[in-house]
Amino acid sequence: MAGSDIITRIKDCYPTQSKKRKQISDYILANVSACCFYSLKKLATTINISEVTLLSYCRSLGFSSFTDFREALRKYTVFWNQPNERWQFESYEEKKAADRIVEAEKASLSYITESDQKEAIAKAVEMILSSERIFVAAHGVSHVSADYCTRRLISIGMNTIMLDLSDPHMLSSQLSQISADKSLLIAIAITPHGESTVKTVSLCKEEGIPVIAITDNPESSIASEATCSLTAPASILGVTNSILPSISIIEILSILASIKAKNKSSESGKRYRKMLELISH
Repeated sequence: MAGSDIITRIKDCYPTQSKKRKQISDYILANVSACCFYSLKKLATTINISEVTLLSYCRSLGFSSFTDFREALRKYTVFWNQPNERWQFESYEEKKAADRIVEAEKASLSYITESDQKEAIAKAVEMILSSERIFVAAHGVSHVSADYCTRRLISIGMNTIMLDLSDPHMLSSQLSQISADKSLLIAIAITPHGESTVKTVSLCKEEGIPVIAITDNPESSIASEATCSLTAPASILGVTNSILPSISIIEILSILASIKAKNKSSESGKRYRKMLELISH
């Protein structure tokens, strides 16, 4: 423990600490940047403990004096720049919960790169580039990802429309305006999958419109009926659905499509820059 940084020491010792020492740890872990400038008296008063108790706490972590303890806090703050301190957590338990969420999100994102989806991603990119019009369908919370997908594809020059699944007349009109082989549906669905999204995917399959499914459940009807299916895990600690993985897949597809499109032709890029210059003045 002597070679570890001060925050690691505090966290390692936390489970076996007394209630009073956990109180000290909670405050320090939530306010590292401030504590590194406090005097012994001020920190003890702020936490509502005696100076003797605080000194005993410092020694339990391997520091011979409060000055050494405070200096270790300062070194940690300078080295790590402590961005999380701006959050001002009330306790170490709150910070642990936040850390668990971040780690869960990292695990979900790792699945996208570590799972065998390379071929599916390449196929989806080709489907996007070969389409003259792209329709995006989603329900509920998936609308956030769908809206981002629409804006992202438009930004790289793709003719993209967000479908209003609540209006059958408008939906039918939009899907029938261009031939099936020149169309593409991107369906984004996080469990529970909306009935309107399921019906739209089934309709497109029946009409011969290619479908890319971005879903958290590779066994769902949306995934099974799609021409190309990409899995974006959405569960966080078993209780919350995350849109971050689906957003990441959209980002991967749009960036790869943009790179491929630029490699094929620079004419559209020239027109884009010319139009941007004209409209910006």
